[in-house]
Amino acid sequence: MKTMITGDSHAGALKKGLDILIAQENWPTAQEMKITRIDGANNLLVPYFVDRGDRAELIYQKYVKNLPVTAEEGHYDYYGLCAPLHASNLWRKQNYWPGFTPFADKADGDQGLIPVSTALLKQAVFQEQAYTIQLLELLQRVGVKLFVVEAPRPFRHHKILSKVPPETVMYIDTFYKNLIKEWLSSKDIAIIEVPKECYDEEGFMLDQFRGRSETDMLHGNEEFGVLMIHEVLKFLQSKS
Repeated sequence: MKTMITGDSHAGALKKGLDILIAQENWPTAQEMKITRIDGANNLLVPYFVDRGDRAELIYQKYVKNLPVTAEEGHYDYYGLCAPLHASNLWRKQNYWPGFTPFADKADGDQGLIPVSTALLKQAVFQEQAYTIQLLELLQRVGVKLFVVEAPRPFRHHKILSKVPPETVMYIDTFYKNLIKEWLSSKDIAIIEVPKECYDEEGFMLDQFRGRSETDMLHGNEEFGVLMIHEVLKFLQSKS
C-alpha cells in the first residue's frame, strides 16, 4: 500500500518518526509512505490551491504541486492530511484571549473580560479551515481515500499561558478539534488522533514530546512522530 501524508509544518515530526522507523529496519515491507509538507499553517488559512476539476493545483509548489499527484508523479492508495486538526492559530494570538473569554461566568466577574459566544467561536473555526475543507471535498469528489492526522495539543511551556488561563487555551483547542472531528466524521474521513499517553490529566502535551528548539512551542518531536506514525500504520494495516 502506498500512502502520502502532507499538510502544514506538523508533517515534519511525522517525517522524523518515519525516518527513525525505517532506519531501525522496523518498517513493514507492504507499506510505502511519503511525507512532505505543503506549507506553514498560516499559508493554509488563505486560498492555497486552484480547483482543476480532477485535482487541486497548489499555488505554492516547492514541495507539492498537485493533489492527488499526477500519473507521472505516481499513485497513492491513501492520502493523509495534517492541517484541519491544528487549532493553535486560534488560541495562541497575543491580542485575542487576554481580553476575551469563552466562559460567560468569567465575563460576569471583575476581570473585565469580554465573552465570546459559542456561535462566534464556531464561525471562527470554520472560517480558518474553509480552504482545507474545500480541499478535502475536492479530493473526495475525485475518489481519493483520505485520513486526517491530529496535531499536538497545547504544550504547557507555550508563552500564551503567561497571559491566558490554561483552561481557556484547552477549552478552545478541544472545542476547535471536536468541531472539525464532527465534520470529518460526517464525511467518513478517518481521524488519526493523538494517543492518550502523549498528554496529562488536563489535556496538555507531556514535555517529553515537545520540540527540541527552546523557541518551538507548538511542534512535537521525533518521539511524538514515531508514536503518530505507529497510529497511522495501525489504520493502514486495518485497511489492507
